Amino acid sequence: MDHEGVKPNGSTFVAIAAAGTADLPLLRSIHARATASSARDLVLDNVMLDSFARLGALELARSIFDAMEEKTLVSWNAMIGAYARLGREDLVLFLFRAMDLDGVRHNRITFLNAIAGIQSIDRGKFVQERAAAAGFEGDIAVRNALVSLYGRCRSAAMARRVFDAMERRTRVTWTAMISAYAQNGHSKEALELFFEAIGSSSPPLDLDTPVFLSALEACANVGDLDRGVLIHEKILESSVKVDALVSNSLINMYAKCGSVAKALETFEKLSSPGVIAWNTMITAYAQAGDSNAAIELFHQMDLEGIKPDGVTFMVLLEALGSIGSLQDGKFIHLRAASLGFDEQDTSLCNALLNLYTKCGSMQDAIALFHRMPTPNQISWTCTIAGYAQQGHSTEALELYQKMDLEGTKPNQVTLLGVLTACTHAGLVEDGIYYYNSMVSDHNIQPKEEHYGSLIDMLAKAGWLQEAEALIETLPFHPFAVAWTSLLGASCNHKDVDRAERVAAKAIDREPGNAGPYISLSNMYATLNRWDDVARVKKLIASLKGGGQ
Repeated sequence: MDHEGVKPNGSTFVAIAAAGTADLPLLRSIHARATASSARDLVLDNVMLDSFARLGALELARSIFDAMEEKTLVSWNAMIGAYARLGREDLVLFLFRAMDLDGVRHNRITFLNAIAGIQSIDRGKFVQERAAAAGFEGDIAVRNALVSLYGRCRSAAMARRVFDAMERRTRVTWTAMISAYAQNGHSKEALELFFEAIGSSSPPLDLDTPVFLSALEACANVGDLDRGVLIHEKILESSVKVDALVSNSLINMYAKCGSVAKALETFEKLSSPGVIAWNTMITAYAQAGDSNAAIELFHQMDLEGIKPDGVTFMVLLEALGSIGSLQDGKFIHLRAASLGFDEQDTSLCNALLNLYTKCGSMQDAIALFHRMPTPNQISWTCTIAGYAQQGHSTEALELYQKMDLEGTKPNQVTLLGVLTACTHAGLVEDGIYYYNSMVSDHNIQPKEEHYGSLIDMLAKAGWLQEAEALIETLPFHPFAVAWTSLLGASCNHKDVDRAERVAAKAIDREPGNAGPYISLSNMYATLNRWDDVARVKKLIASLKGGGQ
């Protein structure tokens, strides 16, 4: 056309633009030619605006939009839709309101685009009210969008209110509501609604993949194997393709419902499982406590040429840490390094730190920690706790001080490790200081385990009166371990009056536990109080007889 000297007009550019809507460089060229030839018109501007917006070139789209002397409903909808796809709620609402000022009435597409870009309940309610005023609230597509909106805004109750008000429901409606429940922790309700959906329609709803995935997720969360089997059967009866996504969800569901056998059966039916399927099956074994099977499956994965990812290694390391398998852990460390994972991968390093500390290999743990360029809160906490659990109190406290100097905030687990270190070293005054700093310096409220550690620290150091006073002033009902800890220390220090008093309270908390009686009997024996030993042994015998 150019060679023939024929000048393109607006219609020509519209046709070319429509043909090249997925080619950003071509669209830029068309836009430049149209602008240079003064062939731009309202139709072309709308086509170019919509095309640039869909390709994510928002600056170009917005420049066209702002330069338009006359903006039609198509222009506004295209721009609102573009911002909605990027989650720019502020700009979605700005343009939504600006339409009023420009005298352009919202239509169905406007509301659907706006609802898609809303991320908060209050703004969702605002758009819902505007839709009702404009006569669109009864539109089924708008209502479906509102159900999805409230679901992603974590208000299953608001989503259900819209759902219940609908006289007609489509597959999209049921999927949106079931997803709203499943994604917000209402797994039981999601399952109930799923089975209501498949039994309430005549003819039955032709359910699709998203609703089955939501139902499987809900089933996994509540551990309902029987319903999980039923959902699997419904999938096989439906037109849904059992692809990798569905298969992985089934494996995960069976694993979390405690049926590793069914998870494996589903896994073995896959012709060429990808890394996610392997990870899911390895996780299934790990969660079932069968770490050896998890490792064996990893080796099989390697043999089949499937490249493991970070998730694979972290799942394996957690499983190995639970059984204290240091040798296998080191193998996994080397394997990860051979694939390019290094100390830059903080999450993987934290999993390795957890393994090494659980296996008691502090030399490996601290060497790895020092190689990490940017250890985070979890890295510091894991290493401090590892030192404390192994009795290396000085090292634990020195590392905590370095953590503080580097400006990394501790959490509850960090402080528990510090208190444990103080307990092992008998550093009572330091322990009390760190305990008080939890609230004063870090705004961390002590939990039962922190109180328990402090009580144990005081008791072991012979601060029996202080330990008993702390137990008596706990902000909750004293737990049995607190009394038994103090009882053991009282017996060791031969504080008979306190031991007898504390034993009575420990027995009151756990009447069937013979431990307090045994502690008293042993103390009486060291004091040669044989009559008391005989009396307590009779109580132990009667306790055992009563339990038969």
